[in-house]
Amino acid sequence: MQHHEIVILIKVIALCLFLFMVVGVFVFNFIKQSKSHLQQKLNLEIQSREVERLRIAADLHDDIGPLLASVNMHVNSLNITSDAEEEKVKRINQNIYLCIEQVRNISNSLMPTVLQRYGLLKALEEFLKKIENETELKIQFFYTEPFPEISQERSVHIYRIMQEIVTNTLKHAQASTLDIRFILKSNKIMITTEDNGQGFDLQRDAGHGIGLNNIKNRVYLLHGEVKWSTAKNHGLLIHIVIPK
Repeated sequence: MQHHEIVILIKVIALCLFLFMVVGVFVFNFIKQSKSHLQQKLNLEIQSREVERLRIAADLHDDIGPLLASVNMHVNSLNITSDAEEEKVKRINQNIYLCIEQVRNISNSLMPTVLQRYGLLKALEEFLKKIENETELKIQFFYTEPFPEISQERSVHIYRIMQEIVTNTLKHAQASTLDIRFILKSNKIMITTEDNGQGFDLQRDAGHGIGLNNIKNRVYLLHGEVKWSTAKNHGLLIHIVIPK
């Protein structure tokens, strides 16, 4: 090969390398922008959902609650003239109290006041205790102390993740126990949940559950990672790592 041919070959190789680098930078920026756009879209969608939950919770608390209390007051002011009427009023009052309790429960589920006042751990303890009292699921909840303070926005995401996990366990796992651990390690919050339920086919079912996708989306917004391990009749282990 002659000298000028070698020079041309070197120039061609250099040009190819340059084009390869340009294309690589373009692809990298495109992927980065796409990822950022997806994160913004998810964040906007979930924030809109939380705002709507907060609005409904406030409406239930501020409007429906006082209205039911007013109805209860008027019922109690009725002029009762017989035992039969007294029995009817008693039943009406019982139904009103049930409605008030349901409104309180729904409002608290939409946006727990204890989460806003006392933080994530207290809110989770109250939520898990309520689940244990109302179902046959036994829950062990452990966390390292002292646990770091977490922003309100991040606390809401983690709280919703735990709601989703517990709800899925109750609906699908047919489990009797659920173990939950929050461990702080190397400036990361490591969350592990494990049930003794029926499990599922990870390859077939993992991508189809709305609950699992909701968990993935919220973990993604927290810049964390989530992994699950399960098999038929072997329960479900979920491991989440979130930056502090």
